[in-house]
Amino acid sequence: MFKYFLCLCISFMCATAHAGFDHCKDQFANGEPPTVQNSKLMNKNQEFCYNGFAVLYSGVSKTPIYSAQYYQPQDDQHAIRVNKFHGEALLPTAERVVPGDYVGTGYDRGHATPYANMYTAQQRYDSFVMTNIFPQAPKNNQGVWRILEEKVRMDLNQADQSAYIITGVIFNGQVIKSIHGILVPTHIYKVVYIPSTNTAQAYLSENRNDAKVQQVALADVEQLAQIHFFEHAVN
Repeated sequence: MFKYFLCLCISFMCATAHAGFDHCKDQFANGEPPTVQNSKLMNKNQEFCYNGFAVLYSGVSKTPIYSAQYYQPQDDQHAIRVNKFHGEALLPTAERVVPGDYVGTGYDRGHATPYANMYTAQQRYDSFVMTNIFPQAPKNNQGVWRILEEKVRMDLNQADQSAYIITGVIFNGQVIKSIHGILVPTHIYKVVYIPSTNTAQAYLSENRNDAKVQQVALADVEQLAQIHFFEHAVN
């Protein structure tokens, strides 16, 4: 049985999640995860460390609250994308999402930390874990948000700068739509902190097909998300 399991892991990859951010402090500036200030976001949270990124997952929304990565400049990745979405076995069944939960909903399985930011095959596989996925409007996912992800990578690669990147979702309003028990975010954000210059950039988009991405003040995202991201960063 052990040999069979080992063969499966070698052939198809195995998830290598660790519960608790103590295993991946290197994904956060100064080893400090963002401070969540909204008490409603603190219920049924789980911290996960994966290969190349970290996720704070909500068992209430069944989405990431945020996903964090320490990004280092790299050559453009040309690996063929293989969509191996998979659930997180460490979660209780009631809080776990499986890929089929999105079928027929009209929403894409949007990555928080993008697949294209990954360096290795194991990291790319891990990026398809459902704790890193949220319901995203298709044209947003495949259009303006993809362009933003590409721009952030290109800018960092060309400047040869490493950065801490945090991507997350916001649920703003009294009534939040849900699909198969998964809450649909109203907004998506990305914040980028470059330690070599002590500067931060922040981007925000509504989760709609016709939405645009706006570059905004870091404080604006912090206020809307009710999360404090970086100490002493200059916006």
